[in-house]
Amino acid sequence: MQTLNDICSIANSNDEFVGVNYENGNLTIRFPMGYSLSNDEENLREDIEILFEVLSDDSLQENKESFGEVENKNVKFPMQAYINVLRHYFDYGIYRERNVVYKQTPNGKFNWGRTIKLTKPTAVFDENEDVKSLVYLNPISRQSSYNENELITQIHQFCIHDASQKMGFLYGVEINEESHLEFNYELFSSVIESKISKSFNDRDLNLFFNLKIIVDYLGEKLTHSKEQDYQFGVEKFHVIWEKMIDRIFENLDDTKKESYNPHCHWVLGNQDFDDAKSKYAMRPDTIMRYRDGEKNFLFILDSKFYKYALTNKNEDLPHSDSISKQIAYAKYAATQSKKLNIQNPNQEIFNVFILPYCANKISKNELPYQMKYIGYASANWAHENFNYEKIHSFVLDVKSVMKNYRNSKIAQNVLAQEIFHYTSFRLE
Repeated sequence: MQTLNDICSIANSNDEFVGVNYENGNLTIRFPMGYSLSNDEENLREDIEILFEVLSDDSLQENKESFGEVENKNVKFPMQAYINVLRHYFDYGIYRERNVVYKQTPNGKFNWGRTIKLTKPTAVFDENEDVKSLVYLNPISRQSSYNENELITQIHQFCIHDASQKMGFLYGVEINEESHLEFNYELFSSVIESKISKSFNDRDLNLFFNLKIIVDYLGEKLTHSKEQDYQFGVEKFHVIWEKMIDRIFENLDDTKKESYNPHCHWVLGNQDFDDAKSKYAMRPDTIMRYRDGEKNFLFILDSKFYKYALTNKNEDLPHSDSISKQIAYAKYAATQSKKLNIQNPNQEIFNVFILPYCANKISKNELPYQMKYIGYASANWAHENFNYEKIHSFVLDVKSVMKNYRNSKIAQNVLAQEIFHYTSFRLE
């Protein structure tokens, strides 16, 4: 039997698939380069959940149509729905239809309205044979009756069995739940939709919605192939890396990011062709502001999912085109200050490259995301001595970023202070 250590591995470059792949009975899970895999099974499960949560985050996707697809099959595997259904099962077991019934029994929640209307009380007398009180010896209680033959129960068991086969490895368990039903998309879908329309319980609704997603996936997949192969992930991880770094450092509250997009135009005869709406327009990855008293600073970040910190080879650093582009971004930003009504039109502008690395294999520190300065890039044609003509470069630990890519003012402040330190820039 394969262990998690057997099926987990690290991609060697940005061009390799990252995610889970099940093909011809073989299961593999590949993490992005730079990720530090745990050695024990318990922490490996946490690593896998971190990977799945990142891959399931729609806001990190650039092209949702191609995200998570299997080659030659246009069916996206609903990883999060499978995980949600399994977690619900571990917490609450199999869903069973509940019918409310009322019985004369001291067990259960008493229904005093029905008890008073439908039963006679027994009188209790005091020592003078006067009626002291009335006691209901056979109260009517509200109870739930479970009908194990309901279709929704069978459908839930079917989906749990399917989820166990596909995702049981994540929890290290085999679930002995099997439905007596053969898959029937029209029947399953109709029953679940009926339950959704009649249910007002949030927990049940969440379960039904996830069951519907799984049933829709199975129904669509069967129209393409009878195979059980599935895949969930991305062929290139660099888009996700860029989005996570942008989430951490982007802090333009009152200015649209598009304001910093340089545009070009052609003039042909008397016509001016602007590329402002073109898909080829230049767009910086991340814009970060930093203020110290009345002083205003702008940092232009470019996230590069390059493997320099893993190979120590200079050819794996950003090349001249990326360096020149960063300087162009900053030069354009400098001309935009007055147009954007920034308080200090002569603000200082800095350029930054952000690359990935594996902190466990190099060295750990106390900075956010194990942030580490590696040097700077410059261009021999840029010699006006502006701060932005040096692109200061940092590496961030991949695992730390994937675990927490929320906006971080602490990380923003530390990045600014680190650049000030390495450029000997003085705030006063």
